[in-house]
Amino acid sequence: MTSARRSPSLVRTCGELLAAHDLFIFDMDGVLWHGTNAIPGAADALRALRDANKRVRFVTNNASKHRSAYVDKLRKHGIDASLEEVYSSASSAAKVVKHTLRRSHAFVLGMEGVVRELEDVGVKVSGGHEYKPPATMEEAHHQELDLTVDAVVAGVDHNLNYMKIMHASFLLHAKGSDISFVATNLDAHGPTSNGRFAPGGGVSVMSVQTASGRKPDVVAGKPSQMILDLIMDEEPRIDRSRALMIGDRLDTDIAFANAGGIRSLLVLSGCTSVATLEQKQSEGEAEAHMIPVYYADSIAVLAASESA
Repeated sequence: MTSARRSPSLVRTCGELLAAHDLFIFDMDGVLWHGTNAIPGAADALRALRDANKRVRFVTNNASKHRSAYVDKLRKHGIDASLEEVYSSASSAAKVVKHTLRRSHAFVLGMEGVVRELEDVGVKVSGGHEYKPPATMEEAHHQELDLTVDAVVAGVDHNLNYMKIMHASFLLHAKGSDISFVATNLDAHGPTSNGRFAPGGGVSVMSVQTASGRKPDVVAGKPSQMILDLIMDEEPRIDRSRALMIGDRLDTDIAFANAGGIRSLLVLSGCTSVATLEQKQSEGEAEAHMIPVYYADSIAVLAASESA
């Protein structure tokens, strides 16, 4: 493969990666598992990193679940993890709503995960997965708005509907600069367990953006840098040159790493094939932000010895 910038290196053993990096940041779906099935060698790879005293973090753009659900799933697959090691677009959105924007009441287009993350940091929540829409369109048009709401948070929402989008846009129009619009992520879709692609958080975000004429003030998920900044702030002794992002998506995981000045390892166990990587690379500078430093068949490479 050729590129105007670089050709990613195929990695077959762990030696170079372990020597060059102290912090390993993992996407989860497509890297550690597919649906309910673990990627072969994933638990061994994480165990090898722990044994080598490497720092480990887990990140996801999925805002539908609370971080505790990911801790449970990691442990179910034999991977040791704590709540503090898991970063989601939902938890990051909650932190920015509370601590950066200093907002206290959010109207949510989203699932239980983002609702719980907001409540965990002390933000009052309206809407969300328990939203009860007005009975008629006329009632919806004349509904009283709770003007104590000072943030609209949008993410993946399995119960997304016209009434909820309208309520969010009414709030954004009514309060203007006194209300923040926060997106958990802009993912258009995500893979299902049977290989299909379901609408992602970006569908909710773009619906509200179109209805309100307002873009999000903040995007929490990859490739936005919020999650990486939070991780590096909590690891002040580790230089970015010693951090490695491991992911399966070029447009989120690899773009996230490149934008943040850290190295990246693309694994081919998820949604990106060698053919897709080669196509992106052939497009030169226009797609250079999605080209990894390394690539490998799977995360199992992190447990592979030089003699493998």
